[in-house]
Amino acid sequence: MRNCLAGLCAALCLTAPVWPAPVVDLDAALEAVRQEIDRPGFSGAVVVLERGETRLAEVRGLADQSAGRRNTLETRFNIASVGKFLTGLAFASASETVAGPPDDFLDLPAGSLLPGDADLFDADVTAGDLMGHRTTIVSFGAADGAEQRMPGLRSNADVFELVREAQDVPVSRRRDGLAYNNSNAIVLGEIIAALHGQSYEAALRDLVLAPAGADNAVFARQGDADALGLALPYVDADFDMRAPMRPRGGGEAALPQTYPRLVETPLGSMISSAAGGLYISAPELAAVGRAALDGTLTKRDRLDRMCESLVPIPGRIFGHACGGVELAPGIERWGHNGGAPGINAELALYPQLDVVLVVLSNHNGRAGPVLAAFEAALAEQRTQERHSNGFIIRGE
Repeated sequence: MRNCLAGLCAALCLTAPVWPAPVVDLDAALEAVRQEIDRPGFSGAVVVLERGETRLAEVRGLADQSAGRRNTLETRFNIASVGKFLTGLAFASASETVAGPPDDFLDLPAGSLLPGDADLFDADVTAGDLMGHRTTIVSFGAADGAEQRMPGLRSNADVFELVREAQDVPVSRRRDGLAYNNSNAIVLGEIIAALHGQSYEAALRDLVLAPAGADNAVFARQGDADALGLALPYVDADFDMRAPMRPRGGGEAALPQTYPRLVETPLGSMISSAAGGLYISAPELAAVGRAALDGTLTKRDRLDRMCESLVPIPGRIFGHACGGVELAPGIERWGHNGGAPGINAELALYPQLDVVLVVLSNHNGRAGPVLAAFEAALAEQRTQERHSNGFIIRGE
């Protein structure tokens, strides 16, 4: 019987139709990117890979306006919440060592993966709940004196201690939708550390950065900019901290032409963590995206699971540390974006096209319009409106 089934499978495989890859005009999309980054006010770096080959790698603007230090392809930008996607990849890889049921790595109980802190979770909370923002976790910023303590934090483990302090009841699974919260990724980072047997920072290097060839990425803070050659964040003159992110698309009138103000915020004093803030160059981040698509970092079916949508909203993808859109029939974008005052980053993977786009900017809100221009040309239509700060349905 087994041989008959094998023969039937072989026959079906031989006769199944082979669907052609989507046909797109990538040259037109690249030209749209160049036009967007040539507009006054863009500062940053853009890299596009197709099947692992570099199709575009360009930079504009200054990493440090006062010193006249220019952006280069080696400049390391703060990628903010794009780091959550890298943390998700690290967990997908680290969890391959977990033996026994359940079969799906996203269903692994959080408490069993972090036994020293199992009391932090209700029994039914899973790693997938943390990755998909489906928990009642409290922000680490709610811990006593969190803002004043940020300059003294040295690692993800230190930030995790703030989460523990702020969480006065066990974390439970949310029943009423998603609630984007950085603390989910902080906890996931410590789970990765426990699985790997080293710190989160060492695990990310071993599992994601080194295999992708991203050896120059650094865990740092804004104060390290001079020593490490980091891009400093700038905003326009009328910047308002109460509404820091501008619309991702926006017309030309919505985007300022100059960004004269260097941003100094408590966020800038915080060390990189599993929730974001890694400093990395555009070519190296693109290499991470490519290594995710080709299965170098984790089994490809695990990336597919990460980027399956949790919410039935047509055209939108709200996954596990992965968000995106359906641009057109047969063309999806996976990845993550990141933003903070003077920081804007986009990591976009197009699995059907085997294309990776990275846009990193140190001018407020300027990576999003480059992505929008690329996709408008790629799909020959405007994509639907997207949230300006990630895949948020319900926030706390």
